[in-house]
Amino acid sequence: MKLNITKKNVSKALYGAGTVAAASLLIAGASAQTNNTTQTNQNSDNTTQQNPENTSTSLGDFPQPYTSDNQLNSIIVYGESASETDVNSARNLAETLYSETGQEPNDTETSNTTSMQVPLTTENERLYLGSGIDAARNILTEDDLEPLRTTEFNGEEETEVEQFLRVGNQNISFGRPDDDSEPFFYIQNPVPSQENHLYELEANMDSPVDFTSEEASGEDLSLFGRTFSVSSETNEDELVLLTGQRDLELRTNQSRTVTVDGTDHTFSVVSVNDGQVAMRVDGELEQYEEDESFGLNDASMRVEELIDLEGSNGIIRLSAGSTQLTFSNGQISSGGEEISGLSYSAAGGFNELESLSIFIGATDDDSTWIREGESYTSNLFSPSLSFEGFSRTGTSSVEVNSGETTQVSFNTSEESASIGFSTAVGNSTVLGPEENQTIATYQNQSLNEDDYIPTDASGISRLWRIEGVDADENVSEGQASLELQDELSGASANVELEPSEGIYKAEKVVDGRSFRFYVTPDEEVSAVWDPDTTPLFPALQSGQSAVAMIDDVMLDFEGERTFRLPATSGEPTVTISSSSDSVEAVSSSPGVETRTENDTVIATVEGGQEYGFRIQDGQVMAGAYSDNNIIDNPSLLIVEPSNSDNQQESYVVETGVDDEEAVVNEAYYSGFIQTAETDDEETVGYDRFGARSLYDEDDGGFELSIPETQAYAELGFTTSTNQTQVDEQDSTPDIVYNASNPQVSELSQDSNVILVGGPAVNSLTQELASQGVTLPANQYSSSGWLLQSTEGFGGNALIVAGTTAEDTASAADFLSNYRENSEMLQNRSLLRSTEVETN
Repeated sequence: MKLNITKKNVSKALYGAGTVAAASLLIAGASAQTNNTTQTNQNSDNTTQQNPENTSTSLGDFPQPYTSDNQLNSIIVYGESASETDVNSARNLAETLYSETGQEPNDTETSNTTSMQVPLTTENERLYLGSGIDAARNILTEDDLEPLRTTEFNGEEETEVEQFLRVGNQNISFGRPDDDSEPFFYIQNPVPSQENHLYELEANMDSPVDFTSEEASGEDLSLFGRTFSVSSETNEDELVLLTGQRDLELRTNQSRTVTVDGTDHTFSVVSVNDGQVAMRVDGELEQYEEDESFGLNDASMRVEELIDLEGSNGIIRLSAGSTQLTFSNGQISSGGEEISGLSYSAAGGFNELESLSIFIGATDDDSTWIREGESYTSNLFSPSLSFEGFSRTGTSSVEVNSGETTQVSFNTSEESASIGFSTAVGNSTVLGPEENQTIATYQNQSLNEDDYIPTDASGISRLWRIEGVDADENVSEGQASLELQDELSGASANVELEPSEGIYKAEKVVDGRSFRFYVTPDEEVSAVWDPDTTPLFPALQSGQSAVAMIDDVMLDFEGERTFRLPATSGEPTVTISSSSDSVEAVSSSPGVETRTENDTVIATVEGGQEYGFRIQDGQVMAGAYSDNNIIDNPSLLIVEPSNSDNQQESYVVETGVDDEEAVVNEAYYSGFIQTAETDDEETVGYDRFGARSLYDEDDGGFELSIPETQAYAELGFTTSTNQTQVDEQDSTPDIVYNASNPQVSELSQDSNVILVGGPAVNSLTQELASQGVTLPANQYSSSGWLLQSTEGFGGNALIVAGTTAEDTASAADFLSNYRENSEMLQNRSLLRSTEVETN
């Protein structure tokens, strides 16, 4: 099917002529215990363990099977993007558990870690489908993210370095950038350049800096949460920085084994004489001068200082840098290899640098998009752009199914109903559940028994079926009665009419509003509930949306007539003046714009749906307007709630005939929408409001799910500075790991794992989320934490996670106090903070 994307205010075909069901996740855990007596009986040691005077150590109350024989048989793993709070939570938990065994925990990796989470939405401005990610906030400063703090560099003179993060203009999209996947929400992530990037990190010097000077060599340079050391190899065209630098002091005849970037190295000083040091590096005798650098695998080492003492004795100071970074020709390299996903520009040479901009984006071999529920961190700097997904609210749905008669189903959280609205007759369709039944499209339309009157009086939707009509032919001496039945609610109304001016009339209050009913001697029926206007396509409410069954309308009038148009809020009107050969717009209510094209008056409601009025065969033809024409087939009109631009966009689902069945022929949308084909050859789309549409050409059906409020994208920056350290070895057991540590994969096959941090920061938690055994990032609540035990990685995994780092810390604290909280923890596979608060 050919798909035409719409321009603003001009409806185009959305789906051509002729469900994907959202995945849900249910985490099942034992229900909260409410009988404290029962819990105590289940654990005979409970009283003793909760006695504050009992100081015996035991891990027996800790959730199983993560301990055994009073020993911890688990490793604790925090995330690659862990905040300082997460790391401290992991360490504190380890300290608590090892205190029970008389041991002390040891970190195999230590880091100076800070973290902040900053959304890119504001209270007054949100990000929606189709928005650029910079639409609400395009620049972040040190007030937002601590790694952007203003720093100082001490070279030839002290210079302030002011730092910013500038958000790129990539759009939030829906579609299939990956042909191997079903359609999804994503943010394009380009290979970075100065013109096109995900985001930019900018450092401005308050006065030009000469990084080639002797004074600059060896000085610390703090950029975006990382500390570098300026190498003496820097020149006008190349800036060379050492990362992860640490000073080591060694004396003659002293040997030290240290870990540099995860590899053990042994240094032993043999002698210090005349500005040179002789030392053994991993057993090999080497000789270096002061200020001389040498390589150690991928790390850079430098002899910073030599102090001669008596004889050949002395003291040396080594600087250990994990990596040598080189900024040259717009690219950043490490160890001679270009780092993908980064580029830079510099104002001034490195001998008079005024500003440095680093552009972040996709690596050449990485996905060039960020999928909903995922985040992206550069290969060098810590700010991570997290795309958590879209806000979720309750939805109402409208479905159209094909058949001899198309069925429309309304489903809300409170009610549901299904009715027929168009019927196949030969090669065309008529509006009504059967060929001889009609659904009124305007107020005061002449109807017969078994026809329908949609009304929207007093905000209450009714679809009245004329169940029975009885009228005497002799009006002057006769009487008439009318029986109505609401197809949606089952409500009924009986109306007794009196003779008046040759017909029968009655005024009756229904649903709190006065109706005027008219019956002719021929038993034709009409109703008026708005004497000041003519409601055109009376709309039924479905949740927050308005739904109308429409067709082209032929009206015979001259002069002025005011029409009320379908809407979800307000009562938009347009007044049309008609003569024998032309129409014109006389006036309109606020929010309704009018224009005339090709002898057709077009009225647009709040920048959304359009309606056309023109003369045809001496009458006024009126109807929904799309593709530069008035739609002349029975259709369904679905008006969304007002969006952030105060527009009421709408769908028109037009029916047609295929193999003697009434089917969806085309669907139109009045605003911005993005669509894609699924593997099942269905067309799925999302609009700016967040409504999800699905068109199945094979079945000739259409489905629309509309959120109660406009869905907005939840994304922002999480920063954590986690520099590699050089750690001295000791004999303490290793139990706390960063998820990026290659040892974790092997250890997790033989041990249980305690995962600190949710899927947004911990890749192991994310892996379990992708398997559907724990919550994905976009389903964490607005606040709170969870503790969940599940199978994973060959053993068992205990997830300690929260919506924020502080929530994760609260979960870890609750777990650390496992004795005090044993009643809540025992026999549980899932525990939430809300359960704790209510118990």
